[in-house]
Amino acid sequence: MCTINQNLEKETYELLNDNTIYQNQWCGAIAIDENYNLLFVGHKFAIKVFELKNGALKQLNLLLNHSDYVTSLNLLQKKSYILSGSHDKQIAVMCTQLMSNPKYIKKLKGHMDTINCIIPHPINEEMFISSSKDCKIKFWTFSSKHSRKHCYQTITEHKKSVMKLSINQQGNTLISLGMDKLILVLTQLELFWVVKQKIYLNKLGPNICFITNEMFIFQPNQLFSAKHRSENIWIYAQDKKNQKYYSFQKDIQISDNTQNCIGSFPFFYNHQKRLLIFQNGNSLKIIKFQNLEQGVFNIEQIIIFSNQIQNNPLSFICGAISNDWKYLVTWDKTSFLLQVRKYVGIE
Repeated sequence: MCTINQNLEKETYELLNDNTIYQNQWCGAIAIDENYNLLFVGHKFAIKVFELKNGALKQLNLLLNHSDYVTSLNLLQKKSYILSGSHDKQIAVMCTQLMSNPKYIKKLKGHMDTINCIIPHPINEEMFISSSKDCKIKFWTFSSKHSRKHCYQTITEHKKSVMKLSINQQGNTLISLGMDKLILVLTQLELFWVVKQKIYLNKLGPNICFITNEMFIFQPNQLFSAKHRSENIWIYAQDKKNQKYYSFQKDIQISDNTQNCIGSFPFFYNHQKRLLIFQNGNSLKIIKFQNLEQGVFNIEQIIIFSNQIQNNPLSFICGAISNDWKYLVTWDKTSFLLQVRKYVGIE
């Protein structure tokens, strides 16, 4: 059930117009490191490094780590590493300290096609996970205790490109979303991971994300030929009878009209605030769950980028949010603007 939050106190973001930057080169990924007040922005084959301080942007450097478009950026905060994936099939690792004179660490090879997604393990600071258009999920570690090779395990259950990964806060369950309409549920047994469940979908979709340790959401695409395309999110939760498995729980209708997206903007979920940010065509929506199990939520804010995207609902929007949810940074292929928004909601 959906309601529009009419209260004066809302969970919203305000555009900082003075800090908007025009970038006419394609941006495939963004990451924010609030430990060092840094913003990393894909710039075609390169990565722009900005100082992000009090919402203001100052470019510090341009990293030339890849020979093709940068497609994924993420951070290993505790190790002060920035990880970048690319169409060149490689993952580059750099230190985020002293970005005015960056220290290059290494490139990791193993995937045979575009890197789609890189996520850190929420507890093990030595570990991260990647997925690729080569249909594989790879587990990596910087610890020499387990393996001399950084990639210590590969999962090959998907038959098509693996688009998204999500891991729960406990770090013991991983889910993957593939173009083969398959969700894999993997659990960790000591160091290694095993496939515990395969969930077959009747629709493709761009996004998947854990919202509790026992519950995740999936964003399905709608058929363009349908006369009435509602905007929906599917909830999956651990089965009450058999907690080893997840089952479909609820189909939440966000609105009665949707525009498809290609997944360039991932789900962002704040467990404490119960806020979800996601893309719907030419807009980002911020909703606040009042009751997860019943699917009751308020729409807090709708950020519309350009009405032109309505004519091309697969236009590109990418973005990132800081871990403290203070800043939301986006770039879209219609305006070519890098925009910074600051949280002005309820503290």
